[in-house]
Amino acid sequence: ELMEEFVHSNPGLESRFNRFLNFPDYTVQEMMDIFDMRCRKSGYELAEDARGLLRSLLALLSLDVKGFGNARGVRNLFERTAAQANRLAALPDVTREMLMTLTADDLRAAEGGQLAEDDLRDAEREVEEEAVQNGVNNCEK
Repeated sequence: ELMEEFVHSNPGLESRFNRFLNFPDYTVQEMMDIFDMRCRKSGYELAEDARGLLRSLLALLSLDVKGFGNARGVRNLFERTAAQANRLAALPDVTREMLMTLTADDLRAAEGGQLAEDDLRDAEREVEEEAVQNGVNNCEK
């Protein structure tokens, strides 16, 4: 949408582009899969209690069409989440399993601890409704 506006803003520029490729955003499930892939490749495991929070967080982030880079945003979130030294620094004994498990607290810390549970639930609901609507629109085409 922004790129289309940019191209149409200048007639000289517009005449140079006659083909466009549309890359739709990843779904929340696809972004979950990307996060899981990053975990596997790096030897991490996402704790079960963190899955729902991650899904809601990705739903919330995906609503920011200008600021969230989709797969890049997922990678950045993974990297911030994996930097869990603060949580483990206070513990007397740290096991390998603890080091390699990403928790809901790690996700919250990755987002600066500013996650409001109501906002996350609302975002997930909105993304689900949009997915249903897009499914209906795709069937009509």
